[in-house]
Amino acid sequence: MSRLIETIRFAEGRAQNLQYHLGRMDDSSQAIFGDTLHWKPKYVLRDLVLPADVVYKVRIVYDLNSHTLTHEPYTIRPVRSLKLVTNNDIVYDHKFENRNAFEQLLKSKEDCDEILIVKNGMITDTSYSNIIFKKDDRWFTPGTFLLNGTMRQYLLDNKKISAAPITIDNIRNFSHFKLINAMLRDEAAESHISNIH
Repeated sequence: MSRLIETIRFAEGRAQNLQYHLGRMDDSSQAIFGDTLHWKPKYVLRDLVLPADVVYKVRIVYDLNSHTLTHEPYTIRPVRSLKLVTNNDIVYDHKFENRNAFEQLLKSKEDCDEILIVKNGMITDTSYSNIIFKKDDRWFTPGTFLLNGTMRQYLLDNKKISAAPITIDNIRNFSHFKLINAMLRDEAAESHISNIH
């Protein structure tokens, strides 16, 4: 069985959006292992000391009984163009370490920076993030996500975005898009919808 991963933004000397990450890890542990983790991610992250003036990408790879933690300074990788790729069988409802399905789909991105996965005609996610779309002055995220990201759920809970059915047919009704995840939050640059190919 593949281990799970959790990627956490560590800034200003502490883990950001921590309750969402802890909640997802607990939910995944119950669903995959049928039990609560036998180690305490809250304490592992509480005891992590990193310089407060740098944003770090903290990555925990874990199973029921053990974990490994790595960290590195985070730099945003600009993504301006997306290639639509279809896979009607892909399932990624927990954050698994095994990402072979995404690696295969990435081979189809051609000259684009990243892929945008279509499943049964519905827009889902990129290979590493959720996505939001702009219409007028409002932002929407597909209800047909593959993985319910922590930042996606935070933005929904705080009414900053809304879920909507976004399809291969109505995607051009939106003007811009952004990628969101725990590291990018909602601060990523907007790209015009014409950059989805």
